[in-house]
Amino acid sequence: MKSGAIAGDLVAVQGIGALGHLGIQYAKKAGYKTVAISNGKDKEELARKLGADEYIDASIGKFHAAKTLNAMGGAKVILATAPNAEAISSLIEGLGPDSKLIVLGLSFEPIQVGLSPNSLFAFCSAFAFLSRSYSSPPHTNE
Repeated sequence: MKSGAIAGDLVAVQGIGALGHLGIQYAKKAGYKTVAISNGKDKEELARKLGADEYIDASIGKFHAAKTLNAMGGAKVILATAPNAEAISSLIEGLGPDSKLIVLGLSFEPIQVGLSPNSLFAFCSAFAFLSRSYSSPPHTNE
């Protein structure tokens, strides 16, 4: 994963649908401390069977997941797989320093970034990551 995460880092996967299932399994196999985030307790058992070390029920409150991630030291990566801009926006504060938010489940609504140092740094890092990922290599005359 080109996210900058290394084995042992905290990686959160938001959404336990098709992409989330895979995200949890890949994160666990890569050696990350894996946290699954979804609404309701009904998905906790599945998340743990897939490899999640922890489960956060985001239905407890709008910023509950972010606060819980912060209490764990902040996520190095949050992989957002559910296309819900409000839910994704509420997770940004759960990012740790020098971290990335990777959005796979795109919504037609805008993702809102707060003004805290963590969220601004994460946004700038994510933008730089995407810019590098999608830029064209230099052309040569060889």
